[in-house]
Amino acid sequence: MMVRRLVIFGFFAASMLTPLSAAFAYQSTEKIYQIPAMPLKDALVAFAEQSGFSISFDGAELEHLRSGYVIGAKSPVDALEQILARAPYDFEIIGERIVRLTRRKRAEQAPKKILRRNSGVLSADNILVTATKRDAYAQKLPISISAVDGSLMERWGVRDFNSLAPKLAGVSFTNLGPSRNKIFLRGISDGSFADRTQSTVGVYLDETRIIYNDTNPDIRLIDLERVEIVRGPQGSLYGGGSVGGLVRIITAKPDLNEYSARFRASGSGTQNGGGNTKVDGAVNLPLAHDRFGLRIAGYYEHASGYIDDIGTGEADINSSDIYGARVAGRWALSENWALDSTAMFQIVESDDTQYVFPEVGPLQRDTNRREPHRDEFQLYNLTLRGAFKGARVISSSAFIHRNIDSTFDASAALPAILGQPDAEGVFLADNTIRTFTHESRIRSDNCGNFDWLAGGFAAVREEELNTSLVLDALSPPAIPFLSIREDNLNEAALFGEITYRFSDKFSATAGVRLSRTVFDVAVDSSGIANPGAETLNERRVRKSLAPRAAVSYQYSEDILFYAQASQGSRIGGFNVTTPIEAITELNPDDSISEFEADTLWNTELGIKSSWLDGDLIFNAAGFYIFWKEIQTDQILPNGFTFITNAGQARNYGFEAELTARPFPPLELTGAFFWNNPQLTEANPFLGGQAGDILPNIAEMSASAGVVYEFSLNDQWSAIFSADYSYVGESFLTFAEEAAPSMGNYHLGNVRLTASHENLRIGLFADNIGNSRGNSFAFGNPFSLERRAQETPLRPRTIGGFVEAEF
Repeated sequence: MMVRRLVIFGFFAASMLTPLSAAFAYQSTEKIYQIPAMPLKDALVAFAEQSGFSISFDGAELEHLRSGYVIGAKSPVDALEQILARAPYDFEIIGERIVRLTRRKRAEQAPKKILRRNSGVLSADNILVTATKRDAYAQKLPISISAVDGSLMERWGVRDFNSLAPKLAGVSFTNLGPSRNKIFLRGISDGSFADRTQSTVGVYLDETRIIYNDTNPDIRLIDLERVEIVRGPQGSLYGGGSVGGLVRIITAKPDLNEYSARFRASGSGTQNGGGNTKVDGAVNLPLAHDRFGLRIAGYYEHASGYIDDIGTGEADINSSDIYGARVAGRWALSENWALDSTAMFQIVESDDTQYVFPEVGPLQRDTNRREPHRDEFQLYNLTLRGAFKGARVISSSAFIHRNIDSTFDASAALPAILGQPDAEGVFLADNTIRTFTHESRIRSDNCGNFDWLAGGFAAVREEELNTSLVLDALSPPAIPFLSIREDNLNEAALFGEITYRFSDKFSATAGVRLSRTVFDVAVDSSGIANPGAETLNERRVRKSLAPRAAVSYQYSEDILFYAQASQGSRIGGFNVTTPIEAITELNPDDSISEFEADTLWNTELGIKSSWLDGDLIFNAAGFYIFWKEIQTDQILPNGFTFITNAGQARNYGFEAELTARPFPPLELTGAFFWNNPQLTEANPFLGGQAGDILPNIAEMSASAGVVYEFSLNDQWSAIFSADYSYVGESFLTFAEEAAPSMGNYHLGNVRLTASHENLRIGLFADNIGNSRGNSFAFGNPFSLERRAQETPLRPRTIGGFVEAEF
């Protein structure tokens, strides 16, 4: 035993020194099951595969018996109870992860729940994911994927994507503020600024894509089954907007058999700021046993400000409030068919932006006006799931409504725009987005060596963007620039994928997606700051083909080697919402500039491995990426944005994940990412040159964590956890030599949780070292050319929480 522990410790230490690490494929004893009603023997086999238990059938007569329906997060005992609900059998646990069926006596009570909820974690091969549009174990897939389950995020205290990202390999983001950030995966960055280009990362809530060219809405990670992060382009299954990869948020679904509820409240204080509050809860209501149920979740979060504006004389200006709710329903139509519905909303209200002018002070700036932001997000979804002999079907429709209002102080740029040295004013943007999506797909089920998947996708997106430059210091206010833009996007696609297993060890996968996108834009613009066209109507039509190929070799039950090549692309468009004097300088032959579609190819080699009976898991991948005609949002000297193609780039690098359990109470995790993303051809108008690093991407990032569980007394147990992350230096724009730098900081968090039955209380300290790192060298486009900007990390925050389950 001592030798085994030393081996694990040595492997972990070597990995962190190299440093090759990452993991985050953990899970508690409560895990996600996907077992529809089926013949009882088949359901028990599925349970054994998904739980890791062995089941003895000796003497059991299972012919002609049907199982119950088990979908969602369950303990093994709860799952078995539901599987056996219609059968004359109970069960008993006779050994370590060994179950024996026993015939139920007529007067016998339901089996006693003898497995307590365990706050520990299980290995990656026990996490079922759906990122490939199939149910599969993450450790068996020939892709680079991290899957973090809801119970682990609870233990980490993660409530938002920005808190999760530093713990994962190759995940980065901008930091303009809540619901205003871009996500990057595997170093695939199209620039630090967000305006009209399509996202490089697809963000999904269950089956629904929730962003297109808008920023991440920052859905709070409350009451979830898991979050899946898939690195590299996923164009063959997901289409445009996934050239960098995917983020999939999988919500907890209603349990049709058992009532449950949970509530959590926390309070904290931020150094140099004020008090923070977070409250969330969820309740599961089985309204018709085994037929219909609801799950309702809600949350509220207040984050205090910590930046002072000496120009307006206000302190702690950047406070924010986020609140939302989600109602999910599940109707079991029959043994093999179910209808899921979801309705949710979230509202983000930020009192001001969160950047500072470093020459004024470490947490200070001097501006003339507040810059508030409001984001209202609504989603409505219906998803039909079913199975018949040899196949499974999913059909999902969704409607999304999002309204984003933003304000920027434009006073610094007005003298250049208007030629009036004393002009003051604001830039207002009101963006309303309505999106309808539908996808239907069918896949094989237990078809031997040949698996297949085919589907169709359609989307209709309407967006109205009203922007204006308002001289609000005048009476009455003047409007030197006004633009009303309407975008209409219609997308249709067919996709498919096949996998053939040549043997128990070797398999190959090929997939393709054929898409047709029609993009219409209509713009009316006016004002003295708009010397270009006042009206524009344009259309762009693009057909695209996105292939993927992968091979995998299962060297042993615990070691998988794989290789894949995949492609992603984004449609081009038009610059039509900006005063165009400066664009004319870039493109004198065409004052209304167009930008071209871009295309990205990714190739990778990887290994997924499990050692020492699953107590040591090591996954790694190396990749090479070529990106042509990079689309990018950029900022003109006058503060307005435009889109162009930045040139070509290549990136190669390495990512690794590690989990180690030297002995049961102790768990060690780590993540490491290194890459070299460089321009190979540069657009000279952006100031960059071949060899410059892509914006907002650090050459290296790493993280490590430790979790230790121990007993306080006979009734109370405790968990201590600590995590550390490092973000390397990156640059704001493509012009590396002239661009502001950011990053190069360390961040640490600690937590202590005490548990007694269904009650948990805890203490936490975030940014315990009070790091003042610059997370983002940008905050206001109109003063960027004139003053250095920085976005400091939230200062040290210390607090406590209480959580109860019922």
